Amino acid sequence: MKNEPYKYDPKVVQAFFDHDYVDRGMLKWQGYYLSDHTSALKKEAAIKHEHHLAKPQQSTMTITKILAQAFTKHQHVSIQCLSHRSDGQLMADITGAVLGYQENNVYLSHKQSVAISEIRHIEILPRDE
Repeated sequence: MKNEPYKYDPKVVQAFFDHDYVDRGMLKWQGYYLSDHTSALKKEAAIKHEHHLAKPQQSTMTITKILAQAFTKHQHVSIQCLSHRSDGQLMADITGAVLGYQENNVYLSHKQSVAISEIRHIEILPRDE
């Protein structure tokens, strides 16, 4: 009897799952997060809680001149909008190349659009960014 191989019995396995095994629900899946995913979540949370200082309010004329320069010279800009997050803090700057205008909207790379009336401050980014 010592040298006999173990015989698989599906009834024993089913009895274990029916009576002994306690499923922890979703808790068991937390160990499967990838390290890239958790670091991305941490970065997102840090950005969400980051406080952005208000830059000086620029005139519409200044804003449109900078937008026109960035458009003609294919430069990237950083835009701070007037809108705030739900906690009252300013939102993160929007960056990208100016692709064009339509009525009161400016279109940036990455399929972003911003109403010119919502722009608080705009600046041209150095070439290396």
